Amino acid sequence: MMMRKALILLFLLTYPFQVAIAQEEEPSVWETIWVMIFGADEKSDKQQDSEETSQKGALPSTLQIGDWPVVSFAQDHAAVREDIGEIVVPVTKSLSNGRRVSVRYRLEPSTALANNVFDLGNGLLAFEDGEQSKDIRLKLLDDDVYAPGQTLRITLTDAIGTEIGTSVIVIDVTENDRKPEPKSAPGELSALPVAVDFGEIKSGLRAERSVKITNVGQSSIYLNRVDETADNISISASNCVGTTLLQNTSCSVDLSYQAGLVPVDGELLVTGETNNGVINQALVISVPLSARVLPEKKKNSATLDAREELIQRIIAERNQAMPSTISTVEIPAPEGPKKYRMSQEDISDENSPGRRVFDYPVDLSRVITTIQEIPCVTQKTINTQLEGTISCKIESPVMGFHAVRHGKALVLLEPETWAEGDYTTLDQQGDTRINVAWKRFLRPDGSSLYLSNGFPAEDAMGRMGLHGPVDNHNFEKIVSPLLLSGIVATGTELLSVGDDYLNSASQQIMVDGTTRVVGEMLERNMDLRPIMTIPVRTRLLIKPTTDLYFKETEIVPFTDSEGVIAANDNLKEKDQGNQAASSGDSSSNGTRSLAAQATKY
Repeated sequence: MMMRKALILLFLLTYPFQVAIAQEEEPSVWETIWVMIFGADEKSDKQQDSEETSQKGALPSTLQIGDWPVVSFAQDHAAVREDIGEIVVPVTKSLSNGRRVSVRYRLEPSTALANNVFDLGNGLLAFEDGEQSKDIRLKLLDDDVYAPGQTLRITLTDAIGTEIGTSVIVIDVTENDRKPEPKSAPGELSALPVAVDFGEIKSGLRAERSVKITNVGQSSIYLNRVDETADNISISASNCVGTTLLQNTSCSVDLSYQAGLVPVDGELLVTGETNNGVINQALVISVPLSARVLPEKKKNSATLDAREELIQRIIAERNQAMPSTISTVEIPAPEGPKKYRMSQEDISDENSPGRRVFDYPVDLSRVITTIQEIPCVTQKTINTQLEGTISCKIESPVMGFHAVRHGKALVLLEPETWAEGDYTTLDQQGDTRINVAWKRFLRPDGSSLYLSNGFPAEDAMGRMGLHGPVDNHNFEKIVSPLLLSGIVATGTELLSVGDDYLNSASQQIMVDGTTRVVGEMLERNMDLRPIMTIPVRTRLLIKPTTDLYFKETEIVPFTDSEGVIAANDNLKEKDQGNQAASSGDSSSNGTRSLAAQATKY
């Protein structure tokens, strides 16, 4: 029995045979083996039904087992550039079997960024009888993103009527975009020491310190400014300003403190710029500065040297100067926030004849100087046919020359402050500007300033005087005489018809009268002065001709007359005390300042 099965198996492997296949249903393997062993005469019922079906119209076909066509890729690996535009992948069929065969292909990325590059999808390749090659065409998207190492994988599947040989091809895409520069962390400034304390210094002596500025970040830093907010401090930063600090490089800032009458309370500020590979970034590092002044023993006036004596005399003269009053409330000026000493080593003209020496350094946060301008907006229309008054309102805060000092901003003229002045008329033909003299300022808190001379006005461009549309009376001066002359000429022409003697006399009378009237009109109209109109809401500038000093005021409201009398007595006592204290310890902020300061209630 075993021998018989072996002989049957050997016969199946070596002997070529044909199998009839019906169009609708193929015979099973066992039915085919039955035909080979027992012959075609002994057929099963199923085979007989199949033959009957063939006789009725089915088209049987035969294939030779072992001669199937093979569909495969020409190669299993390829490489292309990203900017090639289209990829052509050939697929070949080994032989023809007289039938149409087909195979499906599937596209899939092998890297994460492939979806941004490839036009993915699936497809079907159908080979007709006699076709030996087909192409798979893929659209390759050329983007601007640098993404190296991108690959595409194509797989052949679902073969019909054929076998699959090399079923997978891997395509490497070479990146053509420029590799971006690596991002780096921005630079970072550090200071050593983190705070500078000069300690207790005797007045008149000098102390020096040094601060080391280091770039502890990765990117370079360009230092563009070194400054300080303390008084009596001088800095030397020539090796820092304008220097580019690379990573872990440093520069030094030298500080020198000349001990004065007040302690030091400020900061050392170092500013720079850095770049992290994308944008520029501003950097600021702050180092607190502090110092204390030891009290100095008072010296006898006889032992003072010439320099100290000169300083004391200048201070006394300033404190004895009469103050100007711009407020209806007369309150003595308090001591300034800072006291200053001379900044020059020697102010004697004997050592340097002919030179000019700067005065004390003065805190101008409470002073509006002649260099500044005060903007305001007119509140009514101006017509210069007659002289009159003009009023305007300040709509933005006006600060002193030192807008921000000692860590706070002082607003000297608040919004809603009114200014009042007088304007002139245009004198003659050709004048295009009028002059304005501002005589009074009135602040919202009630304090006011009266100016005897008046401040001039400028237009928004800073030109002296105000300008606007001008009426030069051209109609009255030119058109009216011409019109009258035309009327007289027409009448004279009409009188020329008729008696020559009478007409001639009438014409002469009309001409003489017309000449006289026209002459009077011309003489009267030539004296007409031009008229300028300036509309409401015109922006202009008030130009101070003297410095305005503002001082703090403190008004305590009372509801009864006794309280008012008590407040006035208190103010008088304070004023007498300030007049008696005109010594070297007084403030050196110039002359006694004015009284239009922000009122405290």
